[in-house]
Amino acid sequence: MRSPRQELGKRGEELAVRHLRGEGYEIVRVNHRVHRGEIDLICRKGDLLVFVEVRTRSHGERALPEDFIDRKKLHRWTNAALRYMEEVQWQGEYRFDLITVTRQRGFHHRMSLRHYEDVWFPGWDENS
Repeated sequence: MRSPRQELGKRGEELAVRHLRGEGYEIVRVNHRVHRGEIDLICRKGDLLVFVEVRTRSHGERALPEDFIDRKKLHRWTNAALRYMEEVQWQGEYRFDLITVTRQRGFHHRMSLRHYEDVWFPGWDENS
């Protein structure tokens, strides 16, 4: 049995999948796990491979969904993506996207979604 937070996260991922499919993305993998890392969604759009992190929160929480991605998360996300590309021998273009989903105040079933493209690339230093 899932906790309410896990249920909310699952609903957020389902909404993200519907959004991406509606935008022409092919969903390749969901919740791809490797040692010390996970990628929520791996998608393709044409010749582009996209690694998507989905962050879901309830309205009124102190931080925004995107605030929960720190340097450690970026490192794990990158390593998982690099391992996946090695596993499937990917030689093409790729990018990292973030989808944030927020449950609206007072509406148990109403959620808003934002899709941020190309939010991260390996080697990027947030301090420079």
